[in-house]
Amino acid sequence: MKHHLRVTLSQLLGIILFFTLAGCVSAPKIDYDINYDFSKLTTYQFLSQTEKTQQADPLTASRVKAAIEQVLNGQGYQAILNSSDFTVNYRLLTTEKPKSSGLSIGLGTGSSGRNGSIGIGTSVGVPIGNDTVTEQQVQIDIIDSQTNKLIWRGAAPLKLTKGGEAKVEATTNTVKHILSAFPPQNVPSKQSN
Repeated sequence: MKHHLRVTLSQLLGIILFFTLAGCVSAPKIDYDINYDFSKLTTYQFLSQTEKTQQADPLTASRVKAAIEQVLNGQGYQAILNSSDFTVNYRLLTTEKPKSSGLSIGLGTGSSGRNGSIGIGTSVGVPIGNDTVTEQQVQIDIIDSQTNKLIWRGAAPLKLTKGGEAKVEATTNTVKHILSAFPPQNVPSKQSN
């Protein structure tokens, strides 16, 4: 009977670990016009630089734009300069957030001879030095070019890396992650009469 209990607790810990790790990869935040017919979209253009807000990180901004072009072209959309079906705007949002306190809770099982035991432990980390962390988020807006209305928005955090190739890869992966939800699925297309 005790052996069965130990296996059950081990399985429970495995399930908790699985869901904890699976939660580390979050879905992008998406919103869209549920009444819009996304099936009619075939061409796109970028919002002109004079209309865009100033980008604080021009290297990352150019990487985001290149990744958006790569993904949209791969999805079959065509980039044109004027009179497109939709316009793409993107922004890098930077925020300062407090560092995590480092509080962690652990659960463990063990046995000694015939006796079984369960232990719970906690630890608290004390931040030393700077008590904030900079987080960057990529936001991509899709705007109907005819009505100039926002029809789709996606955003996800950009994992900050040291730069160079690692940042190019992180930026590309973030944009792919966001645009994997564009166009939205399960939106009924409008039928013309």
